[in-house]
Amino acid sequence: MRFPSIWKRSCNAIQTHQKGQRQGQIQVTIRENIHQKASAKILRYGRKMEKQIIFKAPSELIPYKNNPRKNEDAIDKVATSISEFGFKQPIVIDKNNIIIVGHTRWKAALKLGLKEVPVIIANDLTPAQAKAYRIADNRTNEYSTWDYENLEIELDELKDFDINLDWLGLSEKDNDYSDEFILPNGDREPFQQMTFTLADEQAEEIKSALKIANKDNKAEIFGNQNSNGNAIYRIVSEWLELKK
Repeated sequence: MRFPSIWKRSCNAIQTHQKGQRQGQIQVTIRENIHQKASAKILRYGRKMEKQIIFKAPSELIPYKNNPRKNEDAIDKVATSISEFGFKQPIVIDKNNIIIVGHTRWKAALKLGLKEVPVIIANDLTPAQAKAYRIADNRTNEYSTWDYENLEIELDELKDFDINLDWLGLSEKDNDYSDEFILPNGDREPFQQMTFTLADEQAEEIKSALKIANKDNKAEIFGNQNSNGNAIYRIVSEWLELKK
């Protein structure tokens, strides 16, 4: 009599399937609860952060002695941004008024002579977390890149309004905005990137030379569409010819 055996196996299979469904539902419910709890935590933190925004005099704030970011070249531009649009990003400090995030904004505020700036006191961070956050905040900015096609659209649209962004250097005609030959992940055959460290005087002289070289000849060399790369190659080639 095989029918009872088959029926029993079928019933067991159905029970196993139903049990699996219940387990799956439990897993989904657990995942949903985790997401809900995480969202609620973020929301509570956001509300808590809003309550922590206060105003302090820039002179009360203390720069972190081991700040790993060099920001002197950005101070003037950040100061201009604050003058144009207001102080929209609070400085993050610890309970001892030591800056965690926002050293450039703090220096810009001092340059502008602001009497007070918005700050957030990060009481929830341990000293170790504050160190890590300071590094992460600076490092994560380096992973974003420009969408130059959209940037060009935005700059064109701003021409119809009384907003001047020339101080950012985005409207300079000699800048090469070609996204095709930006290599964020390193070299890409048959092209490669080269980086140099220059003094300000050296950089200005090289920029002048590049402008002249690009003005005289903008022809592509070896299929390279980067105008500055081709200009450097022409300058070096002519120099080598003179040395022969």
